[in-house]
Amino acid sequence: NAETAALRNIDSAVECFEKLGPSVVLSTPHLESPARSGRHWRELSSSTLSSYKNELQASFVVSRARQRFYELRLNERSFVGVTKTVDITETDTNILLEISSELLGRYGVDYEGLGGKHDELVADLFKYHDAEIQALTSPFAAESCYNGSKRDDIKNKDVPSQKWKGLWDVVALSPMQLANLIQSRHLSLVSILSVCAQSRDDAFQVMTSLLSGLALAALDQYEQLSDQGRKDDKASEPSPSGRNAGDSSDDFFSDSDDDLLGGQSNNDPLDKRQGESALLAARLFIEKLAELVSSCSNADLVRDYATGVEFKMLMHQAIILSSGKHDASSTQMQLLKSPPKLDTLNSISQLFAALLLKVKGDQDVVRELSSTVFKSLIQVIVQLRRNFPTLVRSRKKGDQRLGRAKHQATCVTYASFVAVVASEISRLLSMNQSILYSDGGLEESYLITTITSL
Repeated sequence: NAETAALRNIDSAVECFEKLGPSVVLSTPHLESPARSGRHWRELSSSTLSSYKNELQASFVVSRARQRFYELRLNERSFVGVTKTVDITETDTNILLEISSELLGRYGVDYEGLGGKHDELVADLFKYHDAEIQALTSPFAAESCYNGSKRDDIKNKDVPSQKWKGLWDVVALSPMQLANLIQSRHLSLVSILSVCAQSRDDAFQVMTSLLSGLALAALDQYEQLSDQGRKDDKASEPSPSGRNAGDSSDDFFSDSDDDLLGGQSNNDPLDKRQGESALLAARLFIEKLAELVSSCSNADLVRDYATGVEFKMLMHQAIILSSGKHDASSTQMQLLKSPPKLDTLNSISQLFAALLLKVKGDQDVVRELSSTVFKSLIQVIVQLRRNFPTLVRSRKKGDQRLGRAKHQATCVTYASFVAVVASEISRLLSMNQSILYSDGGLEESYLITTITSL
């Protein structure tokens, strides 16, 4: 068919370029036009043709999967029983299995880093659910300033659906969520995959791998955009000329610095919005993982996931990024512009708690899981301790009142975050204490041994 012929012809072209040499590039500016985007229109090479082939393969797989899924017309099915489960026949199940196999043939891979296949799924999610995501980013930005009543609400089992609103059912992990989801006429690939995976015997393994990869992809996108924003903000900081001898570049703010603190900076507001959306998506995937783990009755499956490399990578990355990911070179302006994200830490805590509950009978797994989290939390607290002198450094008299107020509020945000991290560290240590024997011997907590290299 046309798809096979197109891919075969690209393979033939790639072979020709490889025979000529990997550095050979053929410039083709005459092929460019407003309707033709992509490097393969500007120049032909082994690299650009391979990238184009990858795009075509993704397009073919996605188009076929979407078409077959919509042909099932699940949104027109009747609901069964008081739980409103969808009436799916054996034939439907077989088709869903085929669709999932085709999509997993492309997306059922380990996380590949930025630019990998999980980025395609995240981009597709934003395309279909941008309105819901943007509606949630503003209230979530203030979530780190929980009041007491909101913390009490966390005990309510309906909080996820209340907090995430319609976005919670985008990843369907239960019959009720599936029934809510398929009523939409336009679904993202993540949604289609979550629906199809429910028909599989290995649904837990498929969804934990998929959600972990998606969370890592979203976190990496957020990190990339945040790093670029920090570079732009640093470049926009005023020079130290005219300041008193001995003052560093971030000892105080001028009035223009107050403007920056109030939200004006060189980095594109679109990039900031994309970064917030990426972090929100990462939180969604992490909390869906917590839901999936909580609903799993097979402790062996949970154990295998909790001891996997991809999960450990996710826990570490999420904890580090929740702190703002600053280093010794971070200026006061950078610290104020990128405060900790307590909401992200709360999402990770939900997943950690769900896993501990499921594997509590296996001490080896509990130790490995606790060590992973403990080491990351210690890294965070050590780095924040180094950043605090810069953060709280007094500012020059005469600054605008609004700037001082925001400075103080951000310092409180840091202090609240540190308090939560310190509390979690204390809790882990209390569960895994060092033992002093009567003969003077000391059995050190295994948690302490995990941080000796820090």
